[in-house]
Amino acid sequence: MEEMGQFLRRTREDRGLTLEEAAEATKIRRAYLEAIERGDWSALPPAVYARGFVRSYAEFLGLDGNEVLVRAGMSTPPPTPQGPPPDQDEGGPAKANRYRQAIPQVAASVLLLAALAGGYWFLADRDSGPAPSTSEPGGPTALPTRQSATEPPPKPQPPQPDLQVVKRNASQYMVNVGRVDQLEVSLKVERNPCWIDAEADGHSVEQRTLQPGETRTFTGNQEVRIVAGRASSLTVTVNGQPLDPVTSDVLTYTVKKSTS
Repeated sequence: MEEMGQFLRRTREDRGLTLEEAAEATKIRRAYLEAIERGDWSALPPAVYARGFVRSYAEFLGLDGNEVLVRAGMSTPPPTPQGPPPDQDEGGPAKANRYRQAIPQVAASVLLLAALAGGYWFLADRDSGPAPSTSEPGGPTALPTRQSATEPPPKPQPPQPDLQVVKRNASQYMVNVGRVDQLEVSLKVERNPCWIDAEADGHSVEQRTLQPGETRTFTGNQEVRIVAGRASSLTVTVNGQPLDPVTSDVLTYTVKKSTS
């Protein structure tokens, strides 16, 4: 890892780039880029997010991100098999026996319900008669009452936020929002834990790992920026409107208030 970090630093310097320029282009904090170039694994977020940072940084420098991960010993481990072990199969003879045992009970319940329904309809038909008239013969027909003129008119609905996706790729998702007083970005973790680094109007708000089922909402006057690891596990809404799902590991959401 340390040798690969030195290689990335030399590559950046050979291209005449500064850490500030790299941080602005990749949306990765300078402290993390410095840790990558030092080979300091302990200063980076959990492994799945660290791999995304290294891949994004390498591709920014014009390198093959996956090859850099392999050479650094950071390639993704094989996925854990999903589903129950074979000895937990619910099929087979036992399941069929349970179905056969339940058939008589189901049949008896259906017959009982049919008998009750027939008795009810018989009694209802015998007791029913012509509906009584609500007005005397030849009398005036009742007119429907008018709606009171004093009722207030319905309140006008507030205008819907105007969302405009200005950029979307493997590492960035940028949205401009119009017709709102305040920006509101909500996250919900669906499947796997997801590390986030959130900023509002240039100030750091929160940096931690969210667990499945957890939700967080961030507000800002001009800009909300969230770096998300394993972004494919997130459902993201902006001022009540959902964004399209993504498949990226590490993604930066940048939401700005539209000036038009």
